[in-house]
Amino acid sequence: MVNITIPKNNINERNYALDIVFNEFFGLDYSVDNHNRAYTEIKVKDSDESLTLNDDFFKKTCNEWLKEESIPGLPLQVWSPKEDGLVVDLVKDSVPILYGQPGLVKKDKHWHLNLDVFGSAFFMLSRYEELVTKDRDKHDRFPATASVAYKAGFLDRPIVNEYLEILWACMHQLWPNLTRRTFQSKTFISCDVDQPYDCSVETAPKLIRSCAGDVLKRKRPILALKRMNRFIFNKLGIYKFDPNYTFDWYMDVCEQSNLKAVFYFIPSSIEPGNGCYELTDKKIISDK
Repeated sequence: MVNITIPKNNINERNYALDIVFNEFFGLDYSVDNHNRAYTEIKVKDSDESLTLNDDFFKKTCNEWLKEESIPGLPLQVWSPKEDGLVVDLVKDSVPILYGQPGLVKKDKHWHLNLDVFGSAFFMLSRYEELVTKDRDKHDRFPATASVAYKAGFLDRPIVNEYLEILWACMHQLWPNLTRRTFQSKTFISCDVDQPYDCSVETAPKLIRSCAGDVLKRKRPILALKRMNRFIFNKLGIYKFDPNYTFDWYMDVCEQSNLKAVFYFIPSSIEPGNGCYELTDKKIISDK
């Protein structure tokens, strides 16, 4: 049994982060207590060793909850765990530090990790910054370019997973008998069918309009000829000249890899931008 002692503020938010880390990721039974100290402490039953971690995020947000000042300042510090004798499977040798400081302090049976794993995990997984930063795109969505991850250059890194690997490396060295949950990955192939066919050759009027654009606007008459060729063959039910028709390719590749593919069709194209077909179209029904 793992016992975790946390400060007495932001209990619900802390419990959310702890549940994600110890229940969903590590699969460990744990209990939670509170104390008045400004760090998080981890202990294991019948063991004298302890691991403490910085508590910078929740300490900082006590008076600055959802304020701009609570967002990590740039540029971020970076830390290479191997410099402190920690062997961790990371994307790169060093990780950016969202909250906390670089470094691991080892003293007898007590280790202190300067990285604030739980606060950083809450920050990333709850999408805390989306309520703080007011940037929005034309659809009123939070743009990735406004995120700390993008600005700090780790948008494509699983930073929370890397933090958890660092935490586990510390715990495993302190308590070698601990075992974590193992995950078995699966490959799930899906395809959104927005335009199963070239919409520009669906009808004669669309063909004429698109061909006129090829010749007069794009100055590429060859495109117009290819488009007319697609129009004829598509009407005959032969789609090998239609670049939008990829069902056969998908199925061939999946069968070669012994995988199943799921295709998601749009029920109706009544709304603008919702594809150019109906599920009731004869060519859709015959191809499904």
